[in-house]
Formats: sequence, C-alpha cells, structure tokens
Amino acid sequence: MEKGRAVAAELLLAATNDAAVIVRRLTAFSDRLEFWLALRLAERTSDIHDVQLRVELPDGQSHPLREPYSAGPAEYYLDERTVHGSVDGIVTFILDWPSRGIADARTSITVTASA
Repeated sequence: MEKGRAVAAELLLAATNDAAVIVRRLTAFSDRLEFWLALRLAERTSDIHDVQLRVELPDGQSHPLREPYSAGPAEYYLDERTVHGSVDGIVTFILDWPSRGIADARTSITVTASA
C-alpha cells in the first residue's frame, strides 16, 4: 500500500462576512489527491448544498465535486474528498457559491506526490 505525502498547506478558497471555505489536510498519492473541505459559517444555513467545487489537475482534467456536506458541530461542515488522476504539478481548486455571491474563486498549489 502506497504511503501518501502530506502537503503542508491550508488553503482559503473564499471568505465573506459570514462564511469561509477552506481546503486542508491534503495528502498526495501517485494516482490521487485526498483532502478535507471545511465550511465555516456564522450560523447554520441550508445553502451549503449550493457550494460547487472543482479541482483542476496538472494534466488539465477537471473534477467537479458536488456532493452533500455532512453537518459538524455548530456551524462547521467538514468532508473528506478524493480526486483521482496524476497530481504532480499545479493543482487548482475552484469554488462557486452563487447564493453567497462567490463566483470562480480560485487558489492553486504545487503538489509533489513522488518522493
């Protein structure tokens, strides 16, 4: 079983007065990227299902991730995600959250899966 490489980063995708979307706990493998998507909210809301996240891999593949988010304690939502494909190079996270006025918020990170 392959050991993943931890990626030392916590990425703020977007923030408003009452919400923040963060990518954390990134682990790179030769064939996939695992990470946690965190949503922090000022108060509970039903519009978390409006969050649309895409991950663009170095080879140009784009992976939309639109799945239900699990509720955590209070106004915190956290989900583990996996994107399959070659991840060596620049990985870009793209966020749209129409009900919050967030469109095409992007952040990129250079990922090295191999030792």
